[in-house]
Amino acid sequence: VEFETKECGYCKQQKPISEALASDYQGKVTFFFVDATENRGLANQFQVSGVPQMDVILKKSGGYTYVGEGGKPSESVTASRFLGLTPKDTLKTALDAAVRTRGL
Repeated sequence: VEFETKECGYCKQQKPISEALASDYQGKVTFFFVDATENRGLANQFQVSGVPQMDVILKKSGGYTYVGEGGKPSESVTASRFLGLTPKDTLKTALDAAVRTRGL
């Protein structure tokens, strides 16, 4: 889950990196892009302290975790959290570890 805002300069720099990773991991990882301003309740549930913030979330029982409007992930654990502009290689390392953990 990547939290961002339309006004955030770092978010605008992070978005193409995250979109490239979403393409690279298609079928293995689901990416959600959430505007923290428009979805304050969800941002509060994820304890967003700044943007961009990316949380890598694992569902304990396998498969994908769905984040619904106003809801938080069911039976899931945050494996990694990145705050601020984060290099692609750093995110890739976390995603690779998550994929290995899930056996995908």
